[in-house]
Amino acid sequence: MPVEETYYPSGAVHARRTTENGQPANGWSVEEFHVNGQPARIECWSHGLLIEVKMWNDEATLVTHQIYNHRLKQLVNRPDVKPYARPNVVVGFGHMGFYFRHLPAIAAYIGAEYDEDALDAAYHRWMHRAAPEREPDEEWEPETQAWLLKGSRMRFGLWFEEGEMLYQWQLWAPDEERYWEARAFMEALPR
Repeated sequence: MPVEETYYPSGAVHARRTTENGQPANGWSVEEFHVNGQPARIECWSHGLLIEVKMWNDEATLVTHQIYNHRLKQLVNRPDVKPYARPNVVVGFGHMGFYFRHLPAIAAYIGAEYDEDALDAAYHRWMHRAAPEREPDEEWEPETQAWLLKGSRMRFGLWFEEGEMLYQWQLWAPDEERYWEARAFMEALPR
């Protein structure tokens, strides 16, 4: 895939874009930098659709993090995840690419049989399900659907949520010691 770079007059990289068939490649394919070399903006694309954007000021402080909301058909500010106490459950969020890339390792870690075709089929059933009928001004809760992977050591769950492209996962550990081990394992996976 071609990578295009533009430069500041100083010679520092201003932007780097990876393209495929004339459009941004799937994944984190657009990067922009401040003149001091700090990241300024990154974009994640999926099949020609901008699905996530992060922006930083020149002091490397994250100032914007937006994700695509399918229901609204636009980027929205990523919701703050409020910490809550749930014993022995490691929780996080990821795009489908994260799951397809890391589920073989997660399955091996929890002692489960992993079938990528089963996950792919569940994801496609979710994306192509019939849209719920709602009144235009009706208040509603988004639909969700769980996909579970049961292992001999732990269980892993993935929740598809209507209108989102960032899906929640949970990893249930049987005790506190394995909770901390599982948390370290999940945090070590590249995002």
